[in-house]
Amino acid sequence: MWPFTRKKWETLGRSMSAEELRGLLMAGTPFLFSAPLYCHLKDTDLRALPAAEFELLVFDCWFPHDEPAYKSEIWDCDDFAVAFMAAVRTRWAKVSRGKEALAFGYVSGLVEGMGNHAFIWAVDDKGVVNFYEPQTGKRVNYVLKSVVLVET
Repeated sequence: MWPFTRKKWETLGRSMSAEELRGLLMAGTPFLFSAPLYCHLKDTDLRALPAAEFELLVFDCWFPHDEPAYKSEIWDCDDFAVAFMAAVRTRWAKVSRGKEALAFGYVSGLVEGMGNHAFIWAVDDKGVVNFYEPQTGKRVNYVLKSVVLVET
């Protein structure tokens, strides 16, 4: 069950532009946007939800019993991340009536202690960048050593 009443999303969190989002991401992780090639902010009008509310959205879209089985190089972290993004975006579009996109997206890069990995980032209403593991839907504390791609 979706936790928001109709139109409540308009007052939840805060509205931001793509330029503001880029600034927040650069302040929190300066190397993320070291070259325009790495960053694809496709949306211009964004909504940053409080982390707890974003996590309710994640839970509503991603249930462990629905996950496909992990298969290296066939259905792995990048596939999970893309599917996760699509599920969250679809649910958000229905609830928000398409007025603003969420301040979240996909990141692929080298994670300390893991190697190459793809996962989700989300900026909350306080401007904090949070990372989420698409295979579990849980918040994680990854340390990024380098980034290949960031997109919304």
